[in-house]
Amino acid sequence: MMINSVVLVILGGACLVGGVACVIIACIPRPGRLDDTLALLDAEQPLGVAATAGTAALIGDPGSRVERWAAWAYRRLRLPLSPSTERLLALRGRSISDFFAGKIVLGMAGVAAPLVVTAADLAFGWGLGAVPAALSVLAGAAGYFWPDVELRRSEQAVHRDAEAAMSVFFDLVILERLGNASASQALRRAAGLCDVALFERIRGALDRAHLQQRPPWGELHALATDLQMPQLDDVADVLSLDEQGAALAGALRARVAELRQAHLAREKVAAQQDTEGMTIWMVIPVLAFALLFLAAPLLKVLAAG
Repeated sequence: MMINSVVLVILGGACLVGGVACVIIACIPRPGRLDDTLALLDAEQPLGVAATAGTAALIGDPGSRVERWAAWAYRRLRLPLSPSTERLLALRGRSISDFFAGKIVLGMAGVAAPLVVTAADLAFGWGLGAVPAALSVLAGAAGYFWPDVELRRSEQAVHRDAEAAMSVFFDLVILERLGNASASQALRRAAGLCDVALFERIRGALDRAHLQQRPPWGELHALATDLQMPQLDDVADVLSLDEQGAALAGALRARVAELRQAHLAREKVAAQQDTEGMTIWMVIPVLAFALLFLAAPLLKVLAAG
């Protein structure tokens, strides 16, 4: 028993020191690799940049070794990623490698935790048997799929935040337009005023259109389709009339007012649903108090019977 305890203490100390060393190494900044730098200059799809406006970037931080390993696993192992998940990642400003890094780390932690319990059982003789080791597969699967569950639970909040950011973007475009800026200039200036994920996507779409010497409407329509945000489609249609010399300030403000009213209506519906969902939690205390008052008479009736 003493030998097993000493071995367990040594292994635990080694794991602790190794974990601290990994944390320190991860905090040390590193310069980018030469092949990544050349890819940024030469490749058709630069590293860390989305292939289209609405898709999430593969690697958010090229200097992160964890993200590089996760990107390698994603490409080599062909890990599945649904379009809806990629769209949510794009709206949240997360990269694909960051998402899969979390999945892989949680999956490995789920596999390792029952094995640690099994090792402690063998060392101290608790008599747990092979039950903890058998749970490692289930715990690993739960850890791997937990980021998907968390992302789906935040889907409504992500879309609400994106719609709020879109409303702010429209207001900025109107202000720029009232300042005698052209439609393209108003879009570029408004997109450059914030660093939230949606603004970055719009800014990327406008930059691609500018580099290709094309009007930005096509890129904006593609972005609206990829992100499933028809509001951007409508505003792009209104702004595209600038090429015909139409006065856009009044039409744009009217359309933005309609979109804001629709957003407010959706928010009211969501608030009503949340209020109705709280009704059950309001009924439970009432039932508990009713049972407290009725418990004594019911016990007397049962005892008399």
